[in-house]
Amino acid sequence: MFTRSIAFASLLACGASGAALDNGQLFAAADKNGDGLVSKQEFLDERAKQYDTLDANRDGWLSQGELASGLPNARARMLLPFMFGQFDTDGDGRVTRAEFAKAPTPGFDRADANGDGLVSQAEVQGAQ
Repeated sequence: MFTRSIAFASLLACGASGAALDNGQLFAAADKNGDGLVSKQEFLDERAKQYDTLDANRDGWLSQGELASGLPNARARMLLPFMFGQFDTDGDGRVTRAEFAKAPTPGFDRADANGDGLVSQAEVQGAQ
């Protein structure tokens, strides 16, 4: 389930297609309160949890390779250079926990079609 949450958060983080949501299982994993919606805070909380899992060598920062390990498919991996640049705000080639937590959320924002700070499964699928 945690790997699915990483995939969901990664998809929304990099703006990848909602088609890879595996029949709603990834969405459900991020929907912590079970209301059928993923709030921006639920999304950010889920993304923050990913950091320790992605930091495979436990050196306190993420490389491009470590970040790539959390991406669910080839299409998402194609967006890796862009996504890494969004996370690596100081341009040092490493993503710290603080950078990871504060990174932009273009995929979430695009999926939030009505701008209410909540994303429904239908909005995610419509953002494809």
